[in-house]
Amino acid sequence: MAIEPTGGDAILRATFAPWVQDLGLTVESVSDNGQATLRLPWSDRLAREGGALSARITKLGRTMAFADITMTADDVIAAHATTVYALLG
Repeated sequence: MAIEPTGGDAILRATFAPWVQDLGLTVESVSDNGQATLRLPWSDRLAREGGALSARITKLGRTMAFADITMTADDVIAAHATTVYALLG
């Protein structure tokens, strides 16, 4: 069952640390298979040279999350990375 984006925004507010909430992330979409697209508003304070980023969770466990990150500039891929996050709490 898909979560409405507004429901996803409520989850962000209820579960993410205040400093993460300060980023202004919003849930753009959540698919039936649990994949979510988050939108990070542009900020000169957060930007690296040449683009914005879009983060995709490839595997979500109880204590770890694996993500695939694509940085774009004007819809052209500028960089690609994979990362692992520890889920605390």
